[in-house]
Amino acid sequence: MSIYQIQNQKIVSVREKDFSKEKEMHELIEANLGELFGLELIDGEFEIEGYFIDSLAYDPEVKSFVILEYKKGSNFSVVDQGLHYLSLMLNHKANFVLAYITKTNKKVVLSDFDWSQVRVIFVAKSFTQYQQGATNFKDFPIELWEFARYENGLLDVRQIQTSKKAESVTKIIKDNQTSEVVSQVKTYTVEEHFKKDWDSSKELYEDLRVKLLSIDNNLVEDPKKHYIGFKIGRLNVIGVHIHKMGLSMILPRVQPIDLKDPEKRVTYVKDSFKHYGKHESCYVIIEEEDVDYAVFLAKQVYTKFIQNN
Repeated sequence: MSIYQIQNQKIVSVREKDFSKEKEMHELIEANLGELFGLELIDGEFEIEGYFIDSLAYDPEVKSFVILEYKKGSNFSVVDQGLHYLSLMLNHKANFVLAYITKTNKKVVLSDFDWSQVRVIFVAKSFTQYQQGATNFKDFPIELWEFARYENGLLDVRQIQTSKKAESVTKIIKDNQTSEVVSQVKTYTVEEHFKKDWDSSKELYEDLRVKLLSIDNNLVEDPKKHYIGFKIGRLNVIGVHIHKMGLSMILPRVQPIDLKDPEKRVTYVKDSFKHYGKHESCYVIIEEEDVDYAVFLAKQVYTKFIQNN
């Protein structure tokens, strides 16, 4: 992708400025981990069993750990390394919890974390087709993020998007470590949020989904354990909880007073700031007519936190 700067109605190519060392990328990302990925840094160069993890982070959205690995080149296997890091995490949970306690000074135990949603993020200038294909395994929780620096302090940061529809990674790698990781870690799909006879909510969701994704081409559907998110980059714009007869749409970072809501149908999620560190509001969708009003509300959150920033 070429990046240009507009100067007096003329476009001027902005040259890429490579990181001279992997450490440069490492330090820049760690200093901006919240803005880039919505994560909290726990430790850099975290040592476990003689291995050094570039960055150990925590995802407060899903209460799980994230390992970040930075690569200056492209000669590495995301499958082998990703599986190894996930195995280290799952077999040494106490070490990771201790690191969290040391960093935050909070009193927590193993069960306070969701170990089924741990994941590995690889960051590099670019990835090969094979590496990109490796993220498509349906039960392999790794993410690839391309990170390029340009002149004039410009950055291009983007996630490689995949459908997660390939077969299980255990079909390719047949060993105990891989089976152990797959048995404990879970990547979720939209379909798993619907039970067999939930036709009403499924129709409502399909209608809502199409209209939400039309707000911005960069919005992506991001199913998690308890909800389906719609995010741009690291920021979750809205979340949708599925019920038998309808949907509840979560509007993060806002209170009802922050929204134009002429029908007064938005409610505040009690204790949301206490539990999640941010305010959340909720809108319930029961009828087809409710979908357009939901999109009207979602656009306000999008405008407030995405379009105007």
